[in-house]
Amino acid sequence: MRLHVQELTFAAIALTATLLSGPVACAAKPSPASAAVAPAMVPPALNQPADSFDALALQSRFEQVARDCAPSVVAISATPHHVSSIQPVDAPQLASALDRVSRMVGTGFIVDADGHILTNHHVIADAAEIWVTTDDRKVYPARLIGFDARNDLAVLKISARGLRPVRFAPPASVLRGQWALTLGNPYGLATGEELALSVGVISATSRSLPRLSARENRSYSDLIQTTAQINPGNSGGPLFDLEGRVIGVNAAVSLPQKNTNGIGFAFPITEALLQRVEQLKATPIALK
Repeated sequence: MRLHVQELTFAAIALTATLLSGPVACAAKPSPASAAVAPAMVPPALNQPADSFDALALQSRFEQVARDCAPSVVAISATPHHVSSIQPVDAPQLASALDRVSRMVGTGFIVDADGHILTNHHVIADAAEIWVTTDDRKVYPARLIGFDARNDLAVLKISARGLRPVRFAPPASVLRGQWALTLGNPYGLATGEELALSVGVISATSRSLPRLSARENRSYSDLIQTTAQINPGNSGGPLFDLEGRVIGVNAAVSLPQKNTNGIGFAFPITEALLQRVEQLKATPIALK
């Protein structure tokens, strides 16, 4: 099997958008664990010791976000070849079918109970068929509803019931230094297994990647920079805060080199992005 992941000098993998209302799925009410973490996250003053930090409570919060949010995140496999004659119905059958063809891998997340999924356009740009695998190993064929190539957005749809949409953080709520978590499908490893969690912080905001933008003819500007590990295959996946709310959609990473560890990037939530995603849900196929 030749596994194609979109690797560039900067591999395209992150972008944020919010949607309108939907059932709260992955940001459950703050637990006692989250209350214990809060004093350490927002100390009253820098000259006071952070002796209230509770590492086990923070670990418990990470576990809770992963547990509560995983049902809203999906692994995406997109192939330029047709494999429908096999009709895979579970993760092992899908993996077996895809072993025979080239594929692109990425991540997406459920944005409403009707089965709409948000991801990056570059994940599915050359796809003849698209398959979605949920964290509980269920497999669904996905249909492309609309895309915005310039802003690297695509909306897919699956026919499924009982879906749990994500919850989004308010626009302009991202702060340097806050915790950031990702769930996704790095290097396609989550196609038949559980989604991978990584944890970091927001390193900076308002970053731009002009060289990548010019080379790919896409807009990679006003980005969030994060230390949460983002790898090829995390494309289109969610960047969460500690409340389990989406603060970004993973879209780009500077791949590790001899003297670097790699840097992840995501677009922050804006009203303009919210409106564009709503347009993609309502307008068949393309907004270019």
